[in-house]
Amino acid sequence: MSPFRDASAGQGHSGLSEFSETFFSLMEEKKFSEALERAELELLQTDGSIEAARIHHMAGNAAWYRGRPDISTRHYAAASSRLGDDDDPTLRFVVLSDYGLVLFDAGRRDEALEQYDLAEEVDPGTNPTATRTLSRRRAALLLDESRHREAEAALGPRPDGGASKGEDFAWLNYKLLLAERTGDIDAAQVLATEVRDVWDAHGDEPEIFEKIGAMLSALRVDAILRGEPFVRDAIETLAAHDGSGLSLTARSRLDLLRIELLQANGATDAALDRIDQAIRTFVDVHDHLPLDFVTARWDILHQAGREDEFISSLDDMSDGHLLSGDFPLEDLTNETCPLLLAILQSPGLKDQQPRLFERGTKRLLELVFEDMDAEVYWRATALLGSVLDVPASQIFFSKLACAALARTSATAIDFPASRRTFLRDRVAPFENAVSLLYGAGRLHEGRDLAALATDMRHEATVSLATRAPQPQIEPWTVTQHAQQELLPNAAR
Repeated sequence: MSPFRDASAGQGHSGLSEFSETFFSLMEEKKFSEALERAELELLQTDGSIEAARIHHMAGNAAWYRGRPDISTRHYAAASSRLGDDDDPTLRFVVLSDYGLVLFDAGRRDEALEQYDLAEEVDPGTNPTATRTLSRRRAALLLDESRHREAEAALGPRPDGGASKGEDFAWLNYKLLLAERTGDIDAAQVLATEVRDVWDAHGDEPEIFEKIGAMLSALRVDAILRGEPFVRDAIETLAAHDGSGLSLTARSRLDLLRIELLQANGATDAALDRIDQAIRTFVDVHDHLPLDFVTARWDILHQAGREDEFISSLDDMSDGHLLSGDFPLEDLTNETCPLLLAILQSPGLKDQQPRLFERGTKRLLELVFEDMDAEVYWRATALLGSVLDVPASQIFFSKLACAALARTSATAIDFPASRRTFLRDRVAPFENAVSLLYGAGRLHEGRDLAALATDMRHEATVSLATRAPQPQIEPWTVTQHAQQELLPNAAR
């Protein structure tokens, strides 16, 4: 059966109508726009709530594959609203699970988790494959929030022999991501090899190809552990794919991969044009600003020494609200902290846009005292240590950055471009802290940090493949006592 027909199985209807046959045929031919149009026309002729819910769900699927989460979300919401507690639990389960996936794909994680919880409550338990699919979706969301232990628990053991190749491949993908995120280098290499073996044997089959994200993860790991030449051909082959039939997340990752290749080949302007095109598509079609592409723009401009262009481009994206003072910096969350860091690192911001700098710094000070991803945390504290005016606050945050770096550097598996800046980025906070401590006459502390910086330099030259697996790094949390004691001082 087609994966599209599989997704429809057991939804409380016997057989397939002429409409359903036409719809699934269009989906199999990747004519997603036509399938969506056909479903929306069918809705105009449908009276019953159950049948309307089923067709809204089908329309939501077509819109999702077309890359229109805005339309997809609307249809899933309509499907959910037409189903009550006494209606078919199998149909409710599938609708809620898929609704959560689309919300997650659009970056609305809290709402997605709510739908997953509701789906779990109504799961009739008659379809083990669908139940395991929901578990993997929950695991993906938890991974995205760096909640690694919860993600591992949600993922569960490898599917038994009755699972399809696609289901087993999806499990391998999330297991690989877990190993990568927690620094288990040996496991990551073994899993990456298995993912590539499955892809080489079955990558042209739809149930494997639609999970292209697993192959991208495997190539990222192999690029680090075995070197970029080892994966270059495979990366270029994947990057050449047009992305049709893939989820929004998978297409975004392919776009970022193409951008990485353009930048690696010295085509900076072409990479920036690709980013601008992707950002416009997200804003116009999907109605949200894609953080990965915005921060990729900053990284490329930073590498090219053109950081001064970032603020003006971001102001254009915000229709002039950034520089006018209307941009809601105070609403930025830990998830959008990389955007805030890029804004504050822009050259001359403090002198040229003092109000924007003040608002951004204040918000960053608030965010670092909340739970934060470890990688973002050290970057945030290092930045605060270099931009605050009060010497005591500079020292305090510089030391926090060094402490966080000492805990996280050995666990980082970075994409090749990031690896090239591994040493520079991670040693700079130590150099800043040592300079501040020496200037304050705190020579003993300065010498200790200088010695640790030397160890960091050595570590950055050691192959990741030779390192022992590292323990999980939990998001950094500052105690309430420290927050009360230090925030007033740091914010002076």
